[in-house]
Amino acid sequence: MRKKELFKHRLNSRKYLFNIFVLIVISLVCSCDLSQKEPDGIMFKAVIRDDNDFVTYNDTLSNNADLSKEILDEIQSFQKRGEKILVQENLDITLIFKIRYTSRISVYVVKSESQNEIVYRLIAFDNKTKLYSKTTPIINGKWMENNEAGFNPKYKLLRKPLISFSDIDGDDRNEILMKERVHNGSIYNAVICHYYSIDNFMNLKELICIESRYVCPFENCIVNRSFKNDTIISEIRDGKEKLRIIGKVKITFSDSVEMGRKFSYDEKYEDLLVTGSGISEELFLKEGYTFKY
Repeated sequence: MRKKELFKHRLNSRKYLFNIFVLIVISLVCSCDLSQKEPDGIMFKAVIRDDNDFVTYNDTLSNNADLSKEILDEIQSFQKRGEKILVQENLDITLIFKIRYTSRISVYVVKSESQNEIVYRLIAFDNKTKLYSKTTPIINGKWMENNEAGFNPKYKLLRKPLISFSDIDGDDRNEILMKERVHNGSIYNAVICHYYSIDNFMNLKELICIESRYVCPFENCIVNRSFKNDTIISEIRDGKEKLRIIGKVKITFSDSVEMGRKFSYDEKYEDLLVTGSGISEELFLKEGYTFKY
């Protein structure tokens, strides 16, 4: 009889311990879930796309992943400063894109609304050291929205990828290239490539702005620019003919970007070898097009 009672006691003790274990697990799961959920039901998640890029439309098909506590806290700090983090329609999941920079460093592109304007904010994060960008660059997303919705197909200038990586200053470390669509009526339509350097502490610094595509209003053509071997190369396509080089500009990097010699091969375009924005070439290379229309 005593053995029977002892067995029953042990069985009850094990059931009790198992129930306690289950309750602990449930509470941990719920706490993790609630840590990424706002009172209004918005889920703070990262969107991970197969093409390692971000998009300007409502992406409901890609995979979602949890955010690290450091990135979650930083993004929620934007909210406290008045930004509205945008979500996927009908899903209430944030449009925060996670991009792979290296095996240990991720770049987050956060789509939000600031002062009634759509913006994309950039954050670099070291998954090992947990360091992240304290200063987060912003680009204007107004004219990029929904794959440049509202523009005549002729003026849809963006080409994928919208974010990529390449070493343009020869320091053996890739810069982050992020594209921005800019617009000012019929006067100015272009794509600007913002190049950001990244250091070991995840600090981001704008290295140079290059106007990669520009609609030339007086010639009804598009000026295409590339950056190779410290040189901005400008080309146009005459009708269906091959691209023709119209000029080159040498660039040097020291404490800041500096413009060197210019080589013009077509006098019609000699003032358009850096930008058609109308602002000074030196200022454009450093800041891009800051006018908001």
